[in-house]
Amino acid sequence: MPTDESDFSERGPKAPVTSLPEALELLKLVRDRIGFAEASRETVAEALGHTSLNGTSKRKIAALSHFDLISRSGGGAYRISDLGR
Repeated sequence: MPTDESDFSERGPKAPVTSLPEALELLKLVRDRIGFAEASRETVAEALGHTSLNGTSKRKIAALSHFDLISRSGGGAYRISDLGR
């Protein structure tokens, strides 16, 4: 366990690769480009500046989910969560 908050070299296996401040910037992109409507994973990736789903875009979407800034609906679409609003 790191003793200094600035030392993020030891992460758990489920820890996001994106910090909360970075995730909030990503959320702003999604909000500006999609709004609060439901969107597919591919559309969220495009809102984040990617042309397709790839490892980087999937990690960014996973970070947004990890911080509960976006959530998935029953149909598999994503939307900005109540916390993300």
